[in-house]
Amino acid sequence: GLAGKIINEKQPVFIKNIHEDESHAKFARQDRYNSGTCILIPLSITMDGDPFGLLCASEPDSGQFRDEDFILLRTIGVQLSRGYQNFLLNQEMLAKQAIEKELEITSRIQRNILPGSMPEHRHVHMHAASEMARTTGGDFYDFFWLNPRELCVVVGDVSGHGIQAAVIQSMARKVISIGMRIKEGNLREGLRFANDELAEDIPQGKFVAAMVGVLDVVSGNWEHARCGIPHPVFQYADGKHEDVLTAGVALGLKRSESWADAIQVHRTNIEPEGRIVMFTDGIIECLKDDGEEFDYPGVHQVLERAGVDDNVPEMIYQAAHAGHRAVDDVLIISITREQAELEDSNTLMFLADDTDNPFQIG
Repeated sequence: GLAGKIINEKQPVFIKNIHEDESHAKFARQDRYNSGTCILIPLSITMDGDPFGLLCASEPDSGQFRDEDFILLRTIGVQLSRGYQNFLLNQEMLAKQAIEKELEITSRIQRNILPGSMPEHRHVHMHAASEMARTTGGDFYDFFWLNPRELCVVVGDVSGHGIQAAVIQSMARKVISIGMRIKEGNLREGLRFANDELAEDIPQGKFVAAMVGVLDVVSGNWEHARCGIPHPVFQYADGKHEDVLTAGVALGLKRSESWADAIQVHRTNIEPEGRIVMFTDGIIECLKDDGEEFDYPGVHQVLERAGVDDNVPEMIYQAAHAGHRAVDDVLIISITREQAELEDSNTLMFLADDTDNPFQIG
């Protein structure tokens, strides 16, 4: 019809008599254009933009529109377009504020999830380096004491980002902690508990990749289970280092009696001046200048020059240029055991007598 024609042409039209206008006579209708005069103004935000509407006027009380009416209606059309543009800008601003509010809430949740500092012990040093690829990320870590000499360490990566991922992080951190405590440090059973709880509550298709380890800070005995996260690297007192691969399935995908059967527990002893390095996939996926990934060779190159007192996660982070090359969240944790003189079975009591709280969490 006439309205469609004017919108397509994107030009305002003043028709003094539609019945006599060669361009528009075919659109004449006695029920709408009885007087024959009409004005049609396309409404658009920009001069050559697609119209979002049309201002139509016909059948004036005077019986005929004048040029002054055409000018007035064009001015009104401009004001309507500006008003609509302001409405859109306001809606965009409100949407942006809502997103910023969501990010603020998510960041606050995640700040509360991550430990404020690393645990302190005279013979074990822990370091961490983390960086979110966005304002909010999916990586997390945790540590808690199972008893006065066994420290549990968790490294995790939740699928997705945003508030949902932050909520799942909080859930995963809590159920892993509960599972490991009620199962008295039994990795397979503790993780079975965590998987069952997460599978019941998190949205279908979401999951938590994690690695959970238990360190006896007195003897150096260590055991861990890996559930869908990159395998760790061990460095021994003589400087040699190796990857340790174990089988495992991500948490939360499915509740199953046989789920824990796929979990392989690795047991070893971290010698004095030895360490374990754990990380999520963000660091190994950083691209180097040649386009290749930083990957495990990059981690091993850092360990070649790392001393017992060095902050290995920070060294790896810097070597990979993760600050500007990471496309995903980055999380690296290292545990280094220092030289300790443990002469007899009374050593633990000696440590306890020597300080008010030798297992202080700083």
